[in-house]
Amino acid sequence: MVVLAGLAVVAVSGVVFWTRDTSASFEGFYACMAPYNAFLAPLHGKTSSGDVAWERLPTRQAAIQSILEGEKAFGSTEKLSSMLLHLIYGTFLLPFMQTHPGAQLLEVASGCSQSHGPGARMALWKKLFPTSVLWEASVDTTCAAADGGESKTGQAGLRKWLDSGSGDLHVVIHSQNRHQQMPAWTVFDSLWPRLRPGGMYFIEVFDDREAGISNRLAQWIDQLLIHAPSESGARAHPMPSGLESVYCQRQACMIRKQVCRRDLSDSGNFVAHTVYSFEQAAVEMPQQTDKTTTHRYQVMYGTFLLPFLQTSPQAKMLEIGLGCGMVAGAGASAKLWLKLFPTLDLWMADYEASCVEHERKAGRLDGIKTVTGDQGDAAILQEWLITTGGNFDVIIDDGSHHNKHNKATFEGLWPALRPGGLYFLEDLQVGREPEYADGPATSEIMQAWVHQMLDPTTASGRFPLAPDVESVYCQWEACVIRKAGGF
Repeated sequence: MVVLAGLAVVAVSGVVFWTRDTSASFEGFYACMAPYNAFLAPLHGKTSSGDVAWERLPTRQAAIQSILEGEKAFGSTEKLSSMLLHLIYGTFLLPFMQTHPGAQLLEVASGCSQSHGPGARMALWKKLFPTSVLWEASVDTTCAAADGGESKTGQAGLRKWLDSGSGDLHVVIHSQNRHQQMPAWTVFDSLWPRLRPGGMYFIEVFDDREAGISNRLAQWIDQLLIHAPSESGARAHPMPSGLESVYCQRQACMIRKQVCRRDLSDSGNFVAHTVYSFEQAAVEMPQQTDKTTTHRYQVMYGTFLLPFLQTSPQAKMLEIGLGCGMVAGAGASAKLWLKLFPTLDLWMADYEASCVEHERKAGRLDGIKTVTGDQGDAAILQEWLITTGGNFDVIIDDGSHHNKHNKATFEGLWPALRPGGLYFLEDLQVGREPEYADGPATSEIMQAWVHQMLDPTTASGRFPLAPDVESVYCQWEACVIRKAGGF
């Protein structure tokens, strides 16, 4: 019997099942904290971001459709679409698995207490990921016994797998519901050290009233976003080592592990592939944006923006903050956007009209349309929408970073974002600094939204979930909000 941090592992008919055991613990640790802005490793032995083979990556729309079509073939499988799980798995799981042959996936909770029965979803994963190594686990020993008794071959295989280097996981899926006796975080604390860099840990949340999943995730988001997070939250729920980002939608979240610098040369790593591509393009620019020097925004832009614009190269984007007064100079990020996507319909907004006019007369804003004014003024925002025509696919708020401006700008521009569009919020780490704390920190709003998405019974309170929010993703100092629809 193998023990993982208080979880006794037994194998039943080729399926792994867990029961509670406090006699031993697993102390393995696999973390990577290498900074993203360190030395760049080549991808595929190439030095130019223009050489990246984007056709390798399935579009989000195609990935979601593949899951919807796949589940139709298995009548016994619980319908992912009825729980909106096709969105999170289409966005992250399918692209990762299809570009990473041989990946190790472990699903915890085999459906013993569900009407579709144990093991039903594995048929779908086998169809979608035929070359992957799939494992299934449950905490229900009664269900395990009913499934045919212990399999020595499976148990020996699992022990060998865990004891060898090949025992590291790429993906964990944990279906948490009220029927389970094992707390979600007991399982998480056992398996997180086994998750490889760039790996993903999915938690499906069907009843958060007792599990308290949203409480811990909210505290982790606060620690990601704020350099001086809530002390009580950090003490109660310290962020696990190596955590890169948290993504939540209704009924599910994904926790991703940071990609090591050495893994950026791994062409099979979907996360590394997109993050590296954005980072390399930024580094090659004569005028470098602080998005990849001072900050680590290549993570969210590589994960979301590059795949999005690759399928919609003529999309309409508005970025607030031209960079007037910045060390890098005005227009650094705008030039990067046009290098990556020359046909992009790009609008830039800035508070300093004189700076914008100076840059335009100097010929440094060719191909860039601009608007100016105070982003905290609702009337100015409406003028921007009239001038630009609104209907944006992407909005980036890299403006004043004042809390009240973040909130006012989102409320004014969110209705002008198209279904399926992306809204980026940068530099949220200053949310509790006196100069910027002129309203509730954006971190507090994101935490409240996560609570409401995972537990519909949660009172909206001061920060009701904005209409048509599909998901919230937060990384170090920044968040991405996706609007529902568009696929």
